[in-house]
Amino acid sequence: MGLGSAPSATDRLDVSGTAHFSGQTRVDGKLLVGSPVLPVQGNHELYVNGSIIAEEIKVELQGNWPDYVFETSYPLMPLAEVEEFVQVHKHLPGVPSMSEIAQEGGFELGDMNRRLLEKVEELTLYLFEQQKQIDVLQKEINDLKK
Repeated sequence: MGLGSAPSATDRLDVSGTAHFSGQTRVDGKLLVGSPVLPVQGNHELYVNGSIIAEEIKVELQGNWPDYVFETSYPLMPLAEVEEFVQVHKHLPGVPSMSEIAQEGGFELGDMNRRLLEKVEELTLYLFEQQKQIDVLQKEINDLKK
């Protein structure tokens, strides 16, 4: 059945123009918005070819959140090794490179957020270390002035 246009051979309902749904609207199966490039890959429920704007998006993660970075047993890579890694690989350790993301066809938002928070927490630990060094040096300077 077509509303405003002739239905396609594969669609049971084709609406040309604006449609408004109020109340609950249920889609059993995959929802394709904006003619995503087919074949649709993966086991996702929503495919969008275009941008999305929202006031809020909640990502429910399965797995670890980076609070482990603040455990005393966390193996924080020495800053010189991080610098060497970045010079060689052109990205942070533990964060996928642009080519890896392209090869995978994108990245999972929740996983990337977890990885980025891990890096922020590592940076915080490096700042703590540097502040301790600054405090020691400042004390030495103050002692020399006496």
